[in-house]
Amino acid sequence: MKGYHYRFAIRGYSHPLLYDLSARNPSPDLAFMNEEYDSGAPQFFFTSAHLNELSEPAQVWGRARQLLDMFHGIYVLASLSPNSPFGSARPVLHNLYDLWADKGLDSETPDEPSKQPYTAAVLAEPVHPVYSSGPMSQALLLARTEHDVLTLLIQLGQELDLRTLYAIVDTLRHYESDFDGLLQKAGISNAKYKLFTRTADNFGASGLLARHGPSNNQPPANPMPLPEAQYLVKLLSRQYLTDHHGIQFPDPIVYEDADGMLEDF
Repeated sequence: MKGYHYRFAIRGYSHPLLYDLSARNPSPDLAFMNEEYDSGAPQFFFTSAHLNELSEPAQVWGRARQLLDMFHGIYVLASLSPNSPFGSARPVLHNLYDLWADKGLDSETPDEPSKQPYTAAVLAEPVHPVYSSGPMSQALLLARTEHDVLTLLIQLGQELDLRTLYAIVDTLRHYESDFDGLLQKAGISNAKYKLFTRTADNFGASGLLARHGPSNNQPPANPMPLPEAQYLVKLLSRQYLTDHHGIQFPDPIVYEDADGMLEDF
């Protein structure tokens, strides 16, 4: 075994807590590496054994994008506050490097991520218990076999504008037989949920980010701000993953340097 075949540098994940977070939540499906420098922030790299079998750069880019989206999907659930250290933007891969050939490859990106993030050889390997030691690790393992978890993580890994948030709610409604009960357990009132849907639906409230174009429907007097909509959908997603898959998210703690909450994963 030669080890990892490819690695990417990452833009968007620069907070030093990232490496600690991924180290406490290891996964057989992806990994992060970092390099320390005498001056400046450490450089983070992304890799996966699921990339080893691929030979075409576009295929490597597509599968890596899908895997990183999955990690970012559970990563964003680490924070219920947009001001926390983990409230970073969606990460961007760059500088694909072939570790086996010891050379950089052309920056050729696919039109869309791969639809199959896994390779059978990696899935066939025994899974060490350490890979189910934390909520992020548990979610990534479940995504291998549970299509609802895979779909949620990929959706949560996108830019969380109103249209994406509503698509996540559609996913939850599809898989959850008692959506009203899910709202109640997540502590979300019907009025608050209706404000979210009216804001997301109405062109007058949300402009080009709305799910529909102009209509005669009146916008809400006080549309829901995007950070509040993100918070609502994160709460619902966490509650769903707890109820259906037993993932226990810890209570938030306050970091003095963050002006927000960060779950201690």
